[in-house]
Amino acid sequence: MKLDTLRASVTARIVKALEAGVKPWSAGWDRSQAFCRPLRHNGKPYRGINVLMLWMSAHQHEFQSPYWMTYREAAAVGAQVRKGSKGTQVIIYKPIVDETPDGETEEPTRGFSKAYAVFNADQIDGLADHYYPASSAEPTARSHDPLAAYSALMAVHKPKYEEGPQPCYIPARDVVKWPNISVFHTPADQLATVCHELAHWSGARSRLARAGIVEPFEKTRYAYEELVADLAAAFMGASFGILGEQFDNHASYIATWIELLSDNSVIFKAAAEAERVCDFLLTPAVLDQAECSDFLDAA
Repeated sequence: MKLDTLRASVTARIVKALEAGVKPWSAGWDRSQAFCRPLRHNGKPYRGINVLMLWMSAHQHEFQSPYWMTYREAAAVGAQVRKGSKGTQVIIYKPIVDETPDGETEEPTRGFSKAYAVFNADQIDGLADHYYPASSAEPTARSHDPLAAYSALMAVHKPKYEEGPQPCYIPARDVVKWPNISVFHTPADQLATVCHELAHWSGARSRLARAGIVEPFEKTRYAYEELVADLAAAFMGASFGILGEQFDNHASYIATWIELLSDNSVIFKAAAEAERVCDFLLTPAVLDQAECSDFLDAA
C-alpha cells in the first residue's frame, strides 16, 4: 500500500472514531489479558504511529495476543498464517547512510519510509504458547503497581508539584498540578493523569522545547499539544502495563482534533512526538524503579 493511501486511511478511521466521541488510543484495551504495547515477533515493542495502528486493528478484530509478525517471520519458526487472514499495515523507517570520500560513514540525516503487512498471533497457527496469552497455561497478565510507577516518575524527574483540583501544567512557573490520590477512582487513574501532565512538562524549553508549550498560546497549536500529550499518556501507560482513565478526558479538544486531522500527516507527526516524550520520561531508571523490567528488557 502506498504511504499516502495508508495515511489517508488511518486518519479517516481516527476521525470517524473521534466524531463518535471515542479516542481510539484509549478505548477498549481493558478487554485483553495484558495491556501493553504491540510487540514484534521477538518481543520488541512497536513505536509511534504503529502502536496506534495495531491497537485499532486489535480492537476491531478482537485480537487478544500482543504479538505481530510478517508472513516470513511466522514461517521461519515453523508457523503458518491462517488462510484468508488479512494483514495489518505498519510503517518502517530506514535511514540512508552516506559514505564520505575517505570511506568513513556519516550519521544518517535522511531516510525513507515504507509500509508492509503484519499478522497478529491470533491469525497464525503453530506458534509457541507464549504468543497466545488468552490460552497459554502460563500467566501472562502483568501486575505492575501504578503507585510504584508514579513514585518512579516523581523521584527520577523531580518536577515541581502542587496539589490542585484541576490537573494542569503551568509553563510560566514550570509547575505541574493534579488532585490528591483520594480524588481518583483508582491509582491507575491517577497515573494516567500524571503521565498526561508530565508529557506537557516535558515540552518546556529546557527539555524538549515543543511549540505548544514554549510559544505564545494559540488555540490550534495548543490543541495539537494536547493531542501529543494524550497519545504520550496512552503510550506510557502501555509501557508500564497499566490502564487508567485520566481525570479530565479532554473531550473539549475532540472537535479541534478533527479539524487538525484534515491534514493526513498530523496524527503521524503527533505520534512521533509522543514517542519522543516517552523516550524522555521513561528512562531506564524510571522503568527499573517502577519494576517494569520486562518492558526494559524488550526495549
